[in-house]
Amino acid sequence: MNQLPRSAKTNAVSFYDKKFNEVWFRIYNKTLIYNEQLQAFTSFYTHNPNWFFPFSDKLVTIKNNNMYYLHNIHEIDDSNQPREERISKVEFVVNKDISNTKVFDNVVFSAELENIDAFDAPMIKDIIFKTKTQETSALTINDIDLREDNYRFAIPREKVSNEGLNKLASQSYLGRMRGKYLICDYTFDCNNNREFKLPYIKTTYRYSML
Repeated sequence: MNQLPRSAKTNAVSFYDKKFNEVWFRIYNKTLIYNEQLQAFTSFYTHNPNWFFPFSDKLVTIKNNNMYYLHNIHEIDDSNQPREERISKVEFVVNKDISNTKVFDNVVFSAELENIDAFDAPMIKDIIFKTKTQETSALTINDIDLREDNYRFAIPREKVSNEGLNKLASQSYLGRMRGKYLICDYTFDCNNNREFKLPYIKTTYRYSML
């Protein structure tokens, strides 16, 4: 460490992973790992985030001002390989003309989704909408149409609450998403280092006549 250039020591970052009793030292583009139980440096990680946020139940690493990884959210599986999930969420509120009650109808958005091949899980995991008193079931990529580089879908009705109703009857009695605002939750699967771009999302609505 003493022989490293001053720039390497100035920009170095370290933190403690209490779940595995490891101290991480990020130097240059690698992370050196010291294990307190073994009392030895055990490995280099190629994972090289800029910042670390330790929480009581997980560890968040940041790279280029974006959430890079959620660590320690899964136990080690039977193959003795740790699983790390890279799930991104985009949440926003549609609340234009907040004094008026609205019925929310359709969504059109543009996106660049890095689906590597047909065998990968789709990048869009699910989309859920909420008002003050309602919530929809999760939409998946199968519910979304791609037309002329735009993704389009109708905002579904509220979630089925009466399990005794058959599907047709449920669709007849379920209410449209109605309120002064709409909370929109989009979830993307970014495993395998996939990335996405979401330039714009347009949510259409009409004023409620009730």
